[in-house]
Amino acid sequence: MNKLILLALTCILLSLTFCSRRNPERNLIEFNDSVPAVEDSVRRIQALLYKADITNYFITHDGDLAVNSKVIGKINSIREDKRLFTLKIFQTYSEQEAIEFINLVLFLKDNFIESAFKHSSFDRYLFIYRQIASNEYNDFRALMIIKNKSDTINRKFASFQILDKKQNLVLLAPDDVDI
Repeated sequence: MNKLILLALTCILLSLTFCSRRNPERNLIEFNDSVPAVEDSVRRIQALLYKADITNYFITHDGDLAVNSKVIGKINSIREDKRLFTLKIFQTYSEQEAIEFINLVLFLKDNFIESAFKHSSFDRYLFIYRQIASNEYNDFRALMIIKNKSDTINRKFASFQILDKKQNLVLLAPDDVDI
């Protein structure tokens, strides 16, 4: 179990290293679809992540979808793969929820969100936004849903800077990153 957690954290940290400050669009919340549609999708996938106790998901550079750091298939063909419903990771879901999970992953991918992980300090999911290649370890952007404005006053936010906010989505970057 500890090896799996270590592998998951390693994968997430490696994916987080692919960010850079040379792309100013990463500092603003802008999607291909409307903010309400993306926020709704983030809420829905977040509920599914909690339901199945999923710690992370991400799309690899080769187009594979990994859930809990285990590759489950190619993201572009996974909906047609009937084995999806037999995977242990989806046994918590109904068939409709498993399909919804995949559809949400694809929708969020089209809106610059290709991974999420459960942040231990927040006990919430952070959704990695506009991930790009970088040599800088800690340069990433993450979206998080807040319940109310007082959430951002919490001491746990001290290690982050808030770059943008639209509706209940907050765009975060590590406090030590040059923007």
